[in-house]
Amino acid sequence: MSSLYRSTTYIPQLVNECKKLAEEAGFTKSCTDPFGRLLNALVGQVSGKILEVGTGFGVSTSWIISAMTKEASLITVDCDESQVSRVKQTLKGIE
Repeated sequence: MSSLYRSTTYIPQLVNECKKLAEEAGFTKSCTDPFGRLLNALVGQVSGKILEVGTGFGVSTSWIISAMTKEASLITVDCDESQVSRVKQTLKGIE
């Protein structure tokens, strides 16, 4: 008997939006869904500061944001200002 668990199929809407942004830009270095799910599981246990180096188009950032507790905070950095500004627009309004 096989079962399909939400943990192996779940993709937050914000992740899908960032994946679309990356695809439109031809960016191919975003994190994979299995890695994103791992981030999601790990970040849910953090109540402090989180640092992400390499924002890219925000795919891993959005996995992290989707699992953060209210006690956690995120700093993400990238050297490509144009990518960062596009991600900021996508994430605008996220608290």
